[in-house]
Amino acid sequence: MKRTFAVVILIVASGLAWLFASALMLTPKGLERPLKVIDVRAFSDGGSMEIVIAGNDGRTLGVARVGDMNIDRAHQKLVLVNYVGDILPLSRNADRGSSREAEIKEALQVLVDKSLSPNEQSLIRKLDPIALRDMDPSAIAALDMLTWIGDRR
Repeated sequence: MKRTFAVVILIVASGLAWLFASALMLTPKGLERPLKVIDVRAFSDGGSMEIVIAGNDGRTLGVARVGDMNIDRAHQKLVLVNYVGDILPLSRNADRGSSREAEIKEALQVLVDKSLSPNEQSLIRKLDPIALRDMDPSAIAALDMLTWIGDRR
């Protein structure tokens, strides 16, 4: 009985370790193209937002700006969020100039270029009310995140 219990515990622990390891290894380059935004979340702290991106293979990850109303937008943190079992979020910082930041920028650029023409991007950057009203909100969020990454310090 004790041996069976130990084997079950070992199998469960191995499975959990595999789930955590596979989630932590996923980066934007690991998502099968084409990419799509499946969710945009704004949090009640007044500064944080997350864009959840899915690959063609169904795997997802989040790109988040973490801060609050008291932190200047240029100093907020960029994090890559992996989900274990699509439930438990595990986040890793994407420091300025890091390869993780470069992968995030590339993925967001692909999403923006697919959804918005250069003229539409320009109108959004100018906060044109008609452009903001008529265009895809997830594309606007991706452009905002991409612009913020370039502006942050």
